Amino acid sequence: MRSLRTFAALAMVCASGLAFAAEIEPIPKVRYPMLAKRASAVEGFVPAGWSLEARAEGDLDGDGVPDVAFVLHGKDPALVVKNDGLGADELDTNPRILAVALRRGDRFELAAQNKTLIPRLEDPVMDDPFEGDALEIKRGTLRVSLRLFMSAGGWTTFRSTFTFRLDEGRKLNLVGFDKSTFERNTGEGKTVSANLLIGRARIETERDGRAPPAVRWRSVPKRALPIEALGNGLDFNLDPEG
Repeated sequence: MRSLRTFAALAMVCASGLAFAAEIEPIPKVRYPMLAKRASAVEGFVPAGWSLEARAEGDLDGDGVPDVAFVLHGKDPALVVKNDGLGADELDTNPRILAVALRRGDRFELAAQNKTLIPRLEDPVMDDPFEGDALEIKRGTLRVSLRLFMSAGGWTTFRSTFTFRLDEGRKLNLVGFDKSTFERNTGEGKTVSANLLIGRARIETERDGRAPPAVRWRSVPKRALPIEALGNGLDFNLDPEG
């Protein structure tokens, strides 16, 4: 019976393009643990009930020694809720923590952490926004990627990449932002690449795969943004055209 209800609901959602309110249990609140200030290995920052989901190594503070960025994922079974609507039968709403630790001799020191950029998964028709390979350190910057894909209730899909630089106060600041959006119903695509250090953004749009993309440049605020100001990374946008 449920499969028939689900099929009918999915058909109506796809036909209308409207968002679907999934029938899920209330999303439980989270109590975040305190991370260790120092550890001899990255695993030493992982609290009980959490797992090390992703890690990347590279020099972030310019001292020539590889540092580490990592993502922790909660494993609390109480945060896995039941779903009686579209999507999977269960939804893992466990949160993630993004953190950076600097190498100091034979140990690592915790330099920064953030609990909001990578959002909790709270919609059963949305794919997990974070993939394990979406974290890297490149040319002295930390890059974190998120993606949005809805199996129902929305045609828009996108991938956002945040480029952070660690300042002298051990704060992560956004210095670059890239977002590629694709409309599955119309085939239209748009890519925004913003450099906050120079205050410029390159915008490329494509409406017909047979025609060359249109490229233009726009101004964006010329200032680095602290990671705390970004909030939920899926909601953040830096498109000067809206």
